[in-house]
Amino acid sequence: MKILLSAFTLDLSGVPTYTLVLYNELISLGHSVEVYSPHGGELETKMKTVKDIESLTKPDIILAQHQECAESLYVRFYHISSSWFDTRW
Repeated sequence: MKILLSAFTLDLSGVPTYTLVLYNELISLGHSVEVYSPHGGELETKMKTVKDIESLTKPDIILAQHQECAESLYVRFYHISSSWFDTRW
């Protein structure tokens, strides 16, 4: 399955670190995974990261974090099943 993850940044904080763990687990299960991160960061070299939303390839499913990323991905891929979750709570 082709899975698209997102994280606003990929610095060394909680959400980016969680994204890296999720990315590695999905890869180990045989999935094709891309990460959309408009601002990137230290962790972007550890994942297949795309900063330009127009450069993303069509995924089978989207697991989006951060409201801005989720809304942008929804507009770009409105016909793809997606789930948005917020870790601020």
